[in-house]
Amino acid sequence: MFKKIEEIFISPEDGLKKILSTIQKSGIGIALVINEDKKLLGTITDGDVRRALINTDDVLKIRAMDLMNKNPLKGHKNMTKREMLLLLKKEKRYQLPIVDENNRIITIYWINRLLEELGEIAIPLSEPDISQLEIKYVNETIKSTWISTSGANVDVFKEKLAEYLGFKNIVMTNTGTAALHTLLLSFSIGKGDEVILPSLTFIATANAISYVGATPVFVDVDKETWNIDPEQVEKKITSKTKAIIVVHLLGNPANMDKLNHIAKKHKILLFEDAAQAFGARYNNKLCGTLGDGAILSFNGNKLVTTGGGGAVIIKDKERIKLANAIVNQGRFSEEKYRHDIIGYNYKMTNLHAAVGLAQLERRDELLSRRRENHFLYREYLKKINGLKFQKTSNGSSPNYWITGVFVDQREFGISAKELLKIMRENGVFCERMYPPIPTQTPYKSFYNEKDQNKSKYVSENIIFLPSSSNLQPDDVKYISKVIEDVHRFYKES
Repeated sequence: MFKKIEEIFISPEDGLKKILSTIQKSGIGIALVINEDKKLLGTITDGDVRRALINTDDVLKIRAMDLMNKNPLKGHKNMTKREMLLLLKKEKRYQLPIVDENNRIITIYWINRLLEELGEIAIPLSEPDISQLEIKYVNETIKSTWISTSGANVDVFKEKLAEYLGFKNIVMTNTGTAALHTLLLSFSIGKGDEVILPSLTFIATANAISYVGATPVFVDVDKETWNIDPEQVEKKITSKTKAIIVVHLLGNPANMDKLNHIAKKHKILLFEDAAQAFGARYNNKLCGTLGDGAILSFNGNKLVTTGGGGAVIIKDKERIKLANAIVNQGRFSEEKYRHDIIGYNYKMTNLHAAVGLAQLERRDELLSRRRENHFLYREYLKKINGLKFQKTSNGSSPNYWITGVFVDQREFGISAKELLKIMRENGVFCERMYPPIPTQTPYKSFYNEKDQNKSKYVSENIIFLPSSSNLQPDDVKYISKVIEDVHRFYKES
């Protein structure tokens, strides 16, 4: 990265070697063509160089004056940083040279610099989609003063959710992790028990097993669906196995037919960690209703959010009573200070439920937008070698909570890690896939390379693309174009 603006100046007569070295030195993919008075004549980006290499027979004849954009986007010295950022977003550009009234270069701004100085992210990974309806319900709740764990919203939210899922046995919680902990406690899973789970998922799934004193048994994933591999599950079942927790990774339903068959065959419980899978379906049945019990998450980044929250779903009516007591400090009765068992303060608040009610009313809209954006990504990126999307199982209808892409370094040109860095430099907040849980410090004693090699392979080569419900089609187009430009530059250079 350059330290002084003069380091990225070139003259109109400079050749290809100077142009390339200057662009590389800049760290932001640009060289500024100036005259002797430091007046801006034009700009050259790495894309300009790439196009010249494709279209020119004799690269030794290339000069800056031939490549430069003679009418580049530029800002004036009196612009605010906010105005600069808005201009770059509007024009879908990354760099903005700043000139004085005589067109002399003063400095240069780029998306990431502006975002950092303004404390913003241009295109976030998965932000909540909040409308006036959520604001209305929250304001009404605040005015009522019922903002803690008492109030009508939680009960109404639970009723509406039960109606949507087709199950009455639901307990609302303050997080998805609390829901998973409660689910395990409700089935008396504890010390001496083994619980099977995928190696590749968010660490909370393993943590909930550890909370109850059971032993997590990690199973590798399928390389195409990124979900737990049913064939590997059966190999891990022992006399101590009490349950399987299946995770529908990124909202892509796992192969529940095979997993249910295995669970019934061995007479063990099958739970769904459907934290990421609200609205996803398997054989036209909603995720969260396909096993002996399940959890949902309503965290701020989820498709339907309460800001922070979760739900426990259990078919057994007696066990749901236990779950209710667990989240309510161990109380079975309505008697205020009577506690029958050791419980937890896991109840959802009325304020959070207000957000959830509005989101639940908008669920079809939120789901359709995620799906539309996912298929836009597929359309824009379909001709790029080295990118693969998550495969779905037969009968699955994902919610596309997060769109992930597998990056084949050899075919694409650079690694997933390198692409992630470039995307962020271009104002696109992509994220890496979770590392396999057995590679994390608390669970390293469970690591076995043979049992986690697919999880590791998948994890190291996947990035998450921005997938918010309020992501606009132009945003998807811009993100896809950045990826396309990166691919072309590295494969053709």
